[in-house]
Amino acid sequence: MRKSIIYGLLLMLTLLLCSCNTNTDSADVSAAEPPAGTFEEEPPVDVLEEEPPTDVSVNDSDNSDVISDYGREQMELFELVQGKWICETEAAYIDIYLAEDAEYDWDYEIRMGYNPDVHVYGYELYDFVTFEAGVPHSVNPPEDGILANETAVCFNSRYGEFSILGLLVVDNERQYIKYQPDNIEGWYTFYPYESEMDINEYIYSQPQ
Repeated sequence: MRKSIIYGLLLMLTLLLCSCNTNTDSADVSAAEPPAGTFEEEPPVDVLEEEPPTDVSVNDSDNSDVISDYGREQMELFELVQGKWICETEAAYIDIYLAEDAEYDWDYEIRMGYNPDVHVYGYELYDFVTFEAGVPHSVNPPEDGILANETAVCFNSRYGEFSILGLLVVDNERQYIKYQPDNIEGWYTFYPYESEMDINEYIYSQPQ
């Protein structure tokens, strides 16, 4: 009888120990594996965006940059020489303007008129003008040179197959422009035209 009781107690202790070990293993497994149907998120990784280089060289073949710089230079020189200018003889004029049908902001034109009864031949009509600061090698400046208050503005008509080159020497305060007409020795001085009369009518009204 006593042996049966001891044997029964040992059996119960054995079953109890097995039950504890089983619960411990299942707890470890449940702690290690996420529940079914869930995913464990990975910790976020900092992504560093590459900063654009600060030293960017401009490609000379980039037409937008070339046109932008070119147009800016043209507009600055145009602002200096634009308008109607009457010759000191009052029988010739220079009209520098932006064409009404201009395709670009710098499609400038120079129209030169003169009274042939007063002036000898030497004035032309120039269309689609481009400007460049400085004196080209093929053009002689005035004998007294370019003064401190003046700017030399070279113009090129680029009209059709012909390329007509000329030089304007303009006062920086736009008080006058010096110009040497074609086939003429010496320079003429032109002043801002302020009369309300049409400039063509004005030059033809001058006495011979």
